[in-house]
Amino acid sequence: MSVGATKRVKWKDIDVGDYAYVNFEYQGNNEVRIIPEATGVKIRSTDDLGGGYWIITVNAFVAKDSRFALEQFFYNLNTQFTLAEKGDLKISDENGTMTLADCYLESFTPSGEDQKSNSFLFKFVKSL
Repeated sequence: MSVGATKRVKWKDIDVGDYAYVNFEYQGNNEVRIIPEATGVKIRSTDDLGGGYWIITVNAFVAKDSRFALEQFFYNLNTQFTLAEKGDLKISDENGTMTLADCYLESFTPSGEDQKSNSFLFKFVKSL
């Protein structure tokens, strides 16, 4: 079984599923302190503190010939995609390729479908 779409996302030069697309979320480094005697808050922004990071969610899809092969694929993901190491995330299509260097894979979560195909989420973190 296969998916008739172009493979779009690679982590450490390994395809992330049969098809994948990416969503970005920026998380700033803001500090909010409650000041009880003033009944207010003091906010220090990312401009003051520096930093911030991207949360990169990869939505992927994979199809296998049997349910067992699909389960084996997910079981073996932790050996293919090491969670504790940084690597490059490459996003490509017919318009070109974008490489995001020094990303960390934080987690991956398959959906709970009982089929020979399954969607799953990879969550990456990249410092700014």
